[in-house]
Amino acid sequence: MGSDLLNKWLTLGANIGVLIGLALLILEINQNNELMLAQMEQSRSMSLVDFRRQSAMDAEFSELMAKLFELRDSGISFQEMDEHLTPGEIQQLNTLATADIYDMENVFAQYERGLISDEYWQERMVPAIRVRAEMWKTRTSLLDGAGVGTRQTFQDEVERIMRISSATEDP
Repeated sequence: MGSDLLNKWLTLGANIGVLIGLALLILEINQNNELMLAQMEQSRSMSLVDFRRQSAMDAEFSELMAKLFELRDSGISFQEMDEHLTPGEIQQLNTLATADIYDMENVFAQYERGLISDEYWQERMVPAIRVRAEMWKTRTSLLDGAGVGTRQTFQDEVERIMRISSATEDP
């Protein structure tokens, strides 16, 4: 009888140990997920900073961006800009728009998988898409439906952002 009681106590102790181990494992996994999210957002931020630094040092690119901002500020739409750009500038802008779309689509895929926080997506990426979407639609066909180079879920998200944006801008 004494050994039976001892076995029950040992089994109870082992089960409690397993439960504590599982709880610690869950805690560690959550901490690792948070750390991974922070590292991804830091990496993303550094990538954008590096791009901006390189762009600032490229005189030709800086001139093109200054020209685009000047045209935009004067009220010229993205559709009308080609009349004011050289063929080389048009090609640069089209290439930049294409790279930008694929970059944002990649970030959206990470967001969908839970690898980017909702806060980062809503506060950093949604405003960036809102600013760029009109240029993307003018410069590429990558948002023209299924089979054009971007995933339909990303195209739907861009459309959703544009709808919300235009609804909030209406008087």
